[in-house]
Amino acid sequence: ASTQGEVPILELQGRLTGDGDAGRLVESAERHAAQGHKLYLFNLEGITWVDSTGIAALVSAFESVRRVGGSVRFAGLNDRLQRIMEITKLDRVLEISATRAEALESFGAGAGEADEDRSEP
Repeated sequence: ASTQGEVPILELQGRLTGDGDAGRLVESAERHAAQGHKLYLFNLEGITWVDSTGIAALVSAFESVRRVGGSVRFAGLNDRLQRIMEITKLDRVLEISATRAEALESFGAGAGEADEDRSEP
């Protein structure tokens, strides 16, 4: 994950499936929530495929951060993933932005102001 301002950003690539990044997504959200992060961005621009396990992982990650009073944004959904969100009505629950920049801006003042984009181990 990288960080911009006070926002951890997880850049997901490839397949968001049971045998792909789904588990990593949930683990990352839980880890950052436990560390006290209140803002979190999942950039999904690099996702090429998602299955039901991947959708469940998105919801679980969202709930992990919200449980500690945090705020989550999802950005960069491709057309297929956006359509899935609409069909399942998750677009009414999850906060979705078209781009990473829009998502950072939606957090409000201070969230994305820092010019730094540093990677964390």
